[in-house]
Amino acid sequence: RLSEYDLLVFKALEDTGAAMLTAEITDFIVASQGKDADAAKVQVMVVRSLQKLANRRDDIRKVSYDGRGRAYALPNWVNGKGELKRKHARKG
Repeated sequence: RLSEYDLLVFKALEDTGAAMLTAEITDFIVASQGKDADAAKVQVMVVRSLQKLANRRDDIRKVSYDGRGRAYALPNWVNGKGELKRKHARKG
């Protein structure tokens, strides 16, 4: 069963159309919730969601990018070799 934050993670990815870092997803959700959002709570919930969606369910994919760690992408944004398609590359 998908939680509210799972759905917000999907919305962040779909709205941007590009692979995103954890911090970028968190910022997107905080911005969408307005000034009343608790950034620390949102970050914890996003990390939990990403762990569930990428590691346990395979609903999103971890992809490499030029930097430390991983970015996250929707499965249809990744080619058969596990590489991110150019049109969904991170911006910036």
